[in-house]
Amino acid sequence: MNLNHKSNIHFFLHFGVGRSGTTFLQERMFKNLKGFKVVINKDDEIRLLLTKVIDDNFKNNSDINKLEKLFKESGFNKIIISDETLCYKLFKIKDFKELNKLFYRCSILITIRSQIKALESIYIETLNHRQNYLSFDDYLEKILNNNFEFSFDKLFFEVLNYEKLYNLFKLISPNIYFLPFEYLYFNKSMYKNILNEFLNSKIDYRNINFDNKINNRKSQKWLIYEKIRSKLPLKRNIISKYFNKKIRNKINVFFWNGKPAKISLSDEKKIRIMNFFEANNRKIQDISKINLKDLNYFFK
Repeated sequence: MNLNHKSNIHFFLHFGVGRSGTTFLQERMFKNLKGFKVVINKDDEIRLLLTKVIDDNFKNNSDINKLEKLFKESGFNKIIISDETLCYKLFKIKDFKELNKLFYRCSILITIRSQIKALESIYIETLNHRQNYLSFDDYLEKILNNNFEFSFDKLFFEVLNYEKLYNLFKLISPNIYFLPFEYLYFNKSMYKNILNEFLNSKIDYRNINFDNKINNRKSQKWLIYEKIRSKLPLKRNIISKYFNKKIRNKINVFFWNGKPAKISLSDEKKIRIMNFFEANNRKIQDISKINLKDLNYFFK
């Protein structure tokens, strides 16, 4: 592996976790930075090639050399790579030596969120892909019993173990920063401070609109729509069968937009989820020096 680029490029890596403000970071923060090569688009050549290199477990030296060449030819000595899907792929890597060599000088940002809220968000996002309509309580019950409908459910649940994620990332770099999603709403000054530390820069936030969040949460109408669809015969095909694509898209837009979906959660499930992650979250609080208790990551 050719590592000539390692002496003058500092990488700033954001590899997750999902459902914790990635879109806001990419679209409102990283895109507006000056002096950085910013890699966030799904069709970016660097992002595509990095994903391929990781998927191949660093066995293709030709792709690694191409990736290093892209780094060097970017003309930047500071490169941000933001891709929340990579945290799931990194769980499958057995040897981090090559990744450590590739990102010889780097800082890592881990965006986190209260696990209950993160699970609620992924539940809403993926509900229409499931075979049967599940209430949020039933969804959590399945997860707590290690009963996952999709492999992604299992991966997402695993990365919510932030201590495990931290232990993986520190094999790449000791420079790790935690950024709670909750700060985006309740403590913007801390949100900005952590980003400044991560990027080792004084960022000009004057043109960043923090009040107008990017909200991808589906609506309450959509949840009702999904519940009705689950009762229909051929529930996943009935809309496709009788309406063309243009009309289907209009139907989806109508139901997706509106007041954000509200999810009911029993006290019993809330307690079980918070207890499940409590020890993990307390360790992250000790590591990060961030008061996660006040952000409802565990009981007081």
